Amino acid sequence: VIDIFAKEFFLEGLGPSTIVGSAAFNLLIIIAVCIVAIDDGQVRYIKEMSVYMCTASWSVFAYIWLIIILLGISPHVIEVWEGVVTFLFFPLLTLLAWLCDKGYIGGGKSSSKFRVHEDMSAEELAEVYAELRKKHGATLSDDHAARILLAMGQKPRSRAQYHVSASRALFGGKRLNLQKSYMGLSRSMSRLSFRKRVVPLEEPETPACTFFLPTLAYAVLENCGTVSIKIKRIGNLDIPASVEYTTASGTAMSGDDFNEAAGWLLFEKGQEEKEVEVTINDDDENEDDEYFFFKLIGAKADKLPVGVDSNAMQARIAIIDDDEAGVLSFATIDESDELPIKSDVSDTMALIPVQRRHGACGKVTVKYHTEGDSAICGKDFKHVEGELVFESNEIETVIEIPIMGSSRLEVNDRFRVFLTEPTNGAKLDEKR
Repeated sequence: VIDIFAKEFFLEGLGPSTIVGSAAFNLLIIIAVCIVAIDDGQVRYIKEMSVYMCTASWSVFAYIWLIIILLGISPHVIEVWEGVVTFLFFPLLTLLAWLCDKGYIGGGKSSSKFRVHEDMSAEELAEVYAELRKKHGATLSDDHAARILLAMGQKPRSRAQYHVSASRALFGGKRLNLQKSYMGLSRSMSRLSFRKRVVPLEEPETPACTFFLPTLAYAVLENCGTVSIKIKRIGNLDIPASVEYTTASGTAMSGDDFNEAAGWLLFEKGQEEKEVEVTINDDDENEDDEYFFFKLIGAKADKLPVGVDSNAMQARIAIIDDDEAGVLSFATIDESDELPIKSDVSDTMALIPVQRRHGACGKVTVKYHTEGDSAICGKDFKHVEGELVFESNEIETVIEIPIMGSSRLEVNDRFRVFLTEPTNGAKLDEKR
């Protein structure tokens, strides 16, 4: 500040050095705390490497930029355009970090498994997967299990949540009843309104019983057939009462993805819980996971008031697509990732088989191209590139590569074939 106002914006060494030095010192302290905070035998990983590389690169670039403008372009002077460009770096950094975080930069979007389980230990993950396989079948894949958890919104509880729960348990804490607190506050405020005419608030009539949905998020596989929605009631169970329900489309459409369900459900005397079954329609199309809603919209009973809990009157049902597009890979490759091809003195055609495993639903495509190694393109083989098409339920096709004739007796040349850009949900086998 002294340099700016007293020395006509000419900064001496102390000011910039202090800023740079304090930033470096803070970085060292942060690194030290991160190291000390991890117990012996435990590890932490950088799971969003693209975001880390973005911020780390910009941190280094910031100091390089200072050297460029202070010692290179305009020594010891910050020109207006340099200040403007420096300021514009801030929104640019924010944009790039956002693109990295969303997966548009740095290798694609995060998988559902990563997004759900980034805070779970291996033991917790194995336990959760075991429970899901008991419910949905032993053949449930890890990817399907992750998508089910993601759709249900299940996340590991934080330490803060455990701390709050423990404190309530130790000291007898109870949940705050907002409705009663609001009514009490309203009565108190009405008495303090300058002693004017006080109109007492009429409290709503207490219902004899209240209907609610105990589970607000479901996730089922598309081939499950039906999903059972639980409805419960609390209060006076000695009276018969009915609750009205209906389904509503979300991204899943009534009639196509599920059958509409609507009507009144009667609870006989003493009944506390009943279920409504909604039919899920299966198809052979590879598509995104979809969802629809189940709602409670009213209740009735003879001569007594009954109601629906407004905080638990709607459930979200996610339909997890089980029609896998498949994993694409080369079919006959040995442990060295090589496919032997016999050469001849005359031109031949090499057939490179490509297979589709772990699902074959829907039409998918994948691009391919060749690349020379010790074998020379145009001399030993002809360069090819194009697109393979797998029709629905087709599991294998071939890439045709012309091999040019050679008079050499012992030829051990190599070239490469690459698969890229699969479509419609298909994936590439990273190992093959």
